[in-house]
Amino acid sequence: MPQGICGLLFATVLNVMVGLTPWVDNFMHMGGLIAGVVVGIALFAKTAYDERTGEERRTLSQETCALLAALLLIALAIAAAAAVSSTAVRDYFRRCSVCEHLNCVEAPWWSCCITQASGSCELLQLGQLGSNGSTTLVQATCNMTSGVFRRTCSTEEWCSYVPTDQRSAEAVCTIMCGSC
Repeated sequence: MPQGICGLLFATVLNVMVGLTPWVDNFMHMGGLIAGVVVGIALFAKTAYDERTGEERRTLSQETCALLAALLLIALAIAAAAAVSSTAVRDYFRRCSVCEHLNCVEAPWWSCCITQASGSCELLQLGQLGSNGSTTLVQATCNMTSGVFRRTCSTEEWCSYVPTDQRSAEAVCTIMCGSC
C-alpha cells in the first residue's frame, strides 16, 4: 500500500476513535469523513495528457464523477443546514437511543453521562414518604440547555431520595435529567 494511503487510513481510524470519546460529536466526524470522500472524488478528476491530441483533458468518466460529487456535496450541505435549523430533526436525534450509543461509547475510564448538557433540576414529591424519610414518587423538571422536560419515577431503586439531603437529591437529578 502506498505511504499516502497508509497515512490517510491511520488518520481516519484515529479520528473515528477520538469521535467515540465524550465531548466529541461523532456525527460531525462522520459528516466530515463523508464530505472529505466526496471532495476527494471531485478532485480525483485531474487532467491527464492525451497522447493522440497532445492536450491535457479529463475523460468523460472523470468529468461525470466530478459533477456527481459536486452535486452530492451541495445536497449534503443543504441537508445539513436543514437538519441544523429544524427543531424536529434535532429532537429526533436527542431521543434516538441508537444515535446516543453511536455518539459516545462507554469505557471503563469514562462515562458518557459526564457530557450531558448543563442546566437545573427541580424535584417535586408526588408520593408519600417512606419509613426512612425517602419519597416513593418523584417528578423532576429538567431545565436544560436543550429544553425543558419532565420525568417521573417511583419504583426504581435510584429514584428514592431524602428531601433534606442535598446529595441524594442531586443524585436523583443527575440520573433523571442526564438520562444516565
